[in-house]
Amino acid sequence: MIENATFVTWVAGVMAVGAIGFWILVALEFICLITCMAKDKGTWATVSLIATCAILNWVSGMPLLHWVAGHFWLALAYAGGYFVAGTVWSVVKWYSYVTDQRERYDEMKDAFFKNYNLNAITADNRTAWKRWLDDGHESGKGCGRTRCKCVGQPLARNHKDDVIRWMSYWPFSLLWTVLFNWVVKVCHKIYQHIQASLQRISDYKFKDTASDFTDEQPDAKVADKDAKP
Repeated sequence: MIENATFVTWVAGVMAVGAIGFWILVALEFICLITCMAKDKGTWATVSLIATCAILNWVSGMPLLHWVAGHFWLALAYAGGYFVAGTVWSVVKWYSYVTDQRERYDEMKDAFFKNYNLNAITADNRTAWKRWLDDGHESGKGCGRTRCKCVGQPLARNHKDDVIRWMSYWPFSLLWTVLFNWVVKVCHKIYQHIQASLQRISDYKFKDTASDFTDEQPDAKVADKDAKP
């Protein structure tokens, strides 16, 4: 009993507010929530948040429930403000998402035109275009991106879970969007501007190898050698 009591006391001390265990727990939960936003795992985000709050309340001694009970209307006002901000962010995030999908759709269309030497979608090639779009959606190869979701116009009714997740965990969704999505977009734009220069470097380095890949008549000696039994 004494050993158990000592262990409980030690855990309470390590996990106390401001102690090393407390900050490790907060850091891990922060990373977990960011990861859940990146992986679209709203359920796991909720489970981890509830577990963390329980540990903070009953192990670390942070009186979360006691504070809510003693300041109910203030807590309600905070919650209302939080979800108002979440609603605003969900609209911003949806606009960003739809814009990104349109860019990917246009990239796939450009790739389709280049592959088949076309300049417009017509009744004659619409079936091939739909097949190209479906193949690109599955593999990501159509627009040169991984995890490509080029399936046409996004429908809000099909993204209820996404919108609720953005709204519920908007600080972490916002942070992930700023740190990753927008950074990737900026890098993608920069790549589009330097792509031609990069290709010129490649062309310069391989300029003396062009004949290795052209369809020419085989060398006479090579042909004679190949003709021998």
